[in-house]
Amino acid sequence: MSRNYRVVRRVYDYSWMAQNFIGCDRDQSFLLPPDVRDWLPEGHLAWFVLDAVAGMELSGFYGAYRAEGVGRRAYDPAMWSPCCFMGTRAG
Repeated sequence: MSRNYRVVRRVYDYSWMAQNFIGCDRDQSFLLPPDVRDWLPEGHLAWFVLDAVAGMELSGFYGAYRAEGVGRRAYDPAMWSPCCFMGTRAG
């Protein structure tokens, strides 16, 4: 008995994902004395990546989340995309 399998391309619909992001404030200081800006020297690659992401068009990422914000809060793409870039660069 043979079975005929058809290959079907899946189309993913992300309209169920909420657009309710967890905030990212890079100017916020810790409750303890150290400041995030003090951890890295001025010419560090992380500052370049942050500036590059700030100039990028991220609307494609935001479009995958629902505008009404229903569901669990997600991390802002402007926050996690530099982490991905630095992670792939660092290995």
